[in-house]
Amino acid sequence: MKMFDNFRVLLIGANGQVGKSFIKIAKKHGFKLLAISRDEWDLTITKNYSDFEKILINFNPDVLINAAAYTNVDRAEIDQDEAYAVNYISVEKMAEFSAAMSTPFIHISTDYVFDGEKNQPYTEDDRCNPLNIYGKSKFLGDQAVIKKNPRHIIIRTSWVFSEYGKNFPKTIINAIKSNQNLSVISDQVGGPTSAICISKAIIEFLRKICIGESIEWGIYNFSGYPNVSWYEFALEVESIAKRVNDNVKISIDKISSSESNFSKTSRPKNTTLDNSKITQTIMVKPCQWKKELKDLIERKLI
Repeated sequence: MKMFDNFRVLLIGANGQVGKSFIKIAKKHGFKLLAISRDEWDLTITKNYSDFEKILINFNPDVLINAAAYTNVDRAEIDQDEAYAVNYISVEKMAEFSAAMSTPFIHISTDYVFDGEKNQPYTEDDRCNPLNIYGKSKFLGDQAVIKKNPRHIIIRTSWVFSEYGKNFPKTIINAIKSNQNLSVISDQVGGPTSAICISKAIIEFLRKICIGESIEWGIYNFSGYPNVSWYEFALEVESIAKRVNDNVKISIDKISSSESNFSKTSRPKNTTLDNSKITQTIMVKPCQWKKELKDLIERKLI
């Protein structure tokens, strides 16, 4: 009998990078998993919140996980109502409804709640000061979780990549395939994080909840190591791709944020995260993203 047999998990955001990665891992652990996609619950439509409440009541999960998010940083500046609906208002409803059922709530957040002005990695206690609508909407979502459901785990992560959806390594791989030279920003630094690593961290929280082990509710940073710039991240993708295919011949140049025409949306320069809390209290080590990236590229999953 598996540890998680009959342990009921309700996952929101089944089609996202973290959602799909979690589903892939969860199958190995014997959860009774109900995964909800946008087709089944559109978070942007307020009248649908009652539908979610019915799902929650009928399934009666042991844990609710929210991996859904509006993550298009540039588009959020235009589609502000949609960004706030997904990242804030719907999250507030999830927290409120789950609290009413005494259900623990695990919510995935972001490094973009910070302004990037700190010269060291951010801790869970550092002041938030988001620079853009995406960051502001996620910050408000975090605050709603904290206010509405005391039994919460907020996992702040960064630069997520996986075999699914759109992400930075896939952009670089597509450029390599089309022999397209690139200019990549070198003065924004963070920790690339595999969605599989995030899913494994979630599993560890679930294990503790499942066996009734004492757990410290609150915010946890979880990101990849070592920290790099987007430019260094791109070079690592190129390096691995060259080992797989020696025909790779593109040029990747570095530029500053001010020189880039890629986006006019303000982004934090430093979003490195201090992982000490999750390492010490949950015994989850930072994601070794180079190893995860190598595996995905070698298996041609990105």
